Amino acid sequence: MTTRYVMLATFLLLVVITAAIAGSFEAGAWYFALAKPEWTIPAWAFGPAWALAYVLMAAAMWMVWTSGHHLRSGALTWWLLQLGLVIVWSWLLFGMNRSGWSMAAMLLLIGM
Repeated sequence: MTTRYVMLATFLLLVVITAAIAGSFEAGAWYFALAKPEWTIPAWAFGPAWALAYVLMAAAMWMVWTSGHHLRSGALTWWLLQLGLVIVWSWLLFGMNRSGWSMAAMLLLIGM
């Protein structure tokens, strides 16, 4: 296997680890009891949506990495920070039930 595909496997592994950690914080009864707008996606759609997002995040980082661009190490740093913020967001919202703090983490994530 070439280095190119080792890096793809590495990025996929990193998003799987992120998904496993972030997914370990489950939405409790408090979340399901919240008044949500009608356009909120159904609970069954979260898994497929996040899976697709994680695969696309890994593919995007792999494309950046294989480009050979001189700023790819900086891009990798930002990407890893974003993965970390996804975990923090999930922990704050589902683990700690701190919606305000999770919103702050999400704003940081969007800003990145």
